[in-house]
Amino acid sequence: MEKLYIHLKNLRKVAVVMLLVFTTFYLLLMFLNQNDNQEIAKNIEKFNDSVIVAKTDNTKADIKEIEKNIEKVREIEGGNVERVNQLTSENEKVKENIDLNIEEEIIENSYKSLETTDNFEKLGIIEIPKIDLNLSIFKGKPFVNTKNRQDTMLYGAVTNKKNQKMGRGNYVLASHIISNSNLLFTSINQLEKGDVITLKDSEYSYQYTVYNNFIVSKDETWILNDIKDYSILTLYTCYDDSTKLPENRVVIRAVLTDIN
Repeated sequence: MEKLYIHLKNLRKVAVVMLLVFTTFYLLLMFLNQNDNQEIAKNIEKFNDSVIVAKTDNTKADIKEIEKNIEKVREIEGGNVERVNQLTSENEKVKENIDLNIEEEIIENSYKSLETTDNFEKLGIIEIPKIDLNLSIFKGKPFVNTKNRQDTMLYGAVTNKKNQKMGRGNYVLASHIISNSNLLFTSINQLEKGDVITLKDSEYSYQYTVYNNFIVSKDETWILNDIKDYSILTLYTCYDDSTKLPENRVVIRAVLTDIN
C-alpha cells in the first residue's frame, strides 16, 4: 500500500512538472508571436508613412479609357453603381443591399506571372474602411531576391502579374494572414457585397466595389486571369484552417466603380 502511495505521489509530481513545462512553452510561444506581430506592425507603419516611389502607369489616355469602362459598367449594372457611390461616405452607418450581378467570362491565359524583384518598390496603397485596413502595395512576388530573402507580404500587399495597372484588367494583390486580425489580409474574409476598396497610386484613386467572396484551392490560378467587359480587383490570402500550410485561399472580387 505504501509503495502504491509513493508511486501515485511520483506520478503527481511528473504531471505537475509536465504541466509547468507545457505552460512555459505555451507562454514562450505567445511571447514570441506577440513580438513578431509588433515587428510586423512597425514595418507596415514604416512603409505606410513612406512616399509612393513608382509613378502611375496610367496615361491621360488610359484614364479616359478607364472612365469609359466605368460608364459601361454603370450601363450594364443599371443604378447599382450610382447607389454604391452615393453610399461611400466615412460616416455611413447603414448600407443598402447592393446587387452587383457580375457575370464573369474568364479570358484564358491573359497574364504572365511576375518574377521575384530585387528591391521594395512601393506602387501605391490599398484602403478598406470596413476592416480598417491601410497597406502599402509592392511590386513583386512574395520574396524579394536578396540575401535575406525577405517576405514582402509581411510589409503589405504584393502584385502577382507582369505589367499590372490599377484600373485595368484584373489587378491582383496577395498578402498573409497572421494571429493579429488587424494586420495584413487577415480579415478580408469579412468583406461582403457592396463593401468599398480603394487603391491609390502616385496620382489617382481607384474605387472598387466588392461583388464576391469565395474560397478556392491553392492551385486554382484561373483567378489571376482578366474577365470580359469589367475592370476588377482580386485580393487573395490563405484560408485559416488552423494548419501551418493551408491548402485553400480566400478570394475577394471587386469591380471598378469610380476613379478620381
